[in-house]
Amino acid sequence: SLTITRSVIPGLYVPASSSKYLSSLEHSKFIPCNQTRADQFNAANKLSKAGQVEANATANKARHILQATKGLFDKVGMKFWLTAGTLLGWYRQCGLIAHTTDVDVGTWITEFIPDLEKLLHRPGQPIRIMHRYGKPKDGFELAVRGFGIKLDIFFHYKETKYTWTGGLRFKTLEKVRWIYPRDIPLCSAELFNDLYLVPCNTQAIIEAEYGPNWMQPDKEWAWDRSAPNMVEAGKFAESEKREVVQRF
Repeated sequence: SLTITRSVIPGLYVPASSSKYLSSLEHSKFIPCNQTRADQFNAANKLSKAGQVEANATANKARHILQATKGLFDKVGMKFWLTAGTLLGWYRQCGLIAHTTDVDVGTWITEFIPDLEKLLHRPGQPIRIMHRYGKPKDGFELAVRGFGIKLDIFFHYKETKYTWTGGLRFKTLEKVRWIYPRDIPLCSAELFNDLYLVPCNTQAIIEAEYGPNWMQPDKEWAWDRSAPNMVEAGKFAESEKREVVQRF
């Protein structure tokens, strides 16, 4: 929401933060979810009553953790967008993937502010840090937990011809990367009656990660081997383990 304040001109109100207003304006193009596509998907993949109850409970947890995460990001002056399975759920079915167990958001590594981590360690926060993998210079990832669900924060790195995010098989220290289009312009979208950022080129991002059959649900999806845009990226040395695998 935008906070306004009185200007020196009587009767005229202006944004309280011009920088926040301009940032919001930059990503103000709104992309509605395709309800027709969502209805078709849901009709073809009907849940049992018990399955629907579980899916609704998970969606409620996801709504709360997204709201809390947005509050912390706003506090430190960072922004995030929906990515991975959370983006797919919004685009394909105007909601959350029924069998999901976590929430995924992305942000640029160049915009990382260390104060975010400090807040995630602070007692009393509704969400707390679970783990810190990789390094800010190489495949950085944070995971938080709150409201009974996990949320992964993937940091995006921009190269000359593409963008990538990193992942870590923490037991073996093997690194993986997911390759995306170089440009990820951001637009606004609605999820759980709240406003979030999504890639304007959503389908290109989804097709990169899930291939041409992204409309088909895959309950056997494995985070470190199923995505067609995933590549092996070497491994960290055993001497780096204490730095690149931090669990709380």
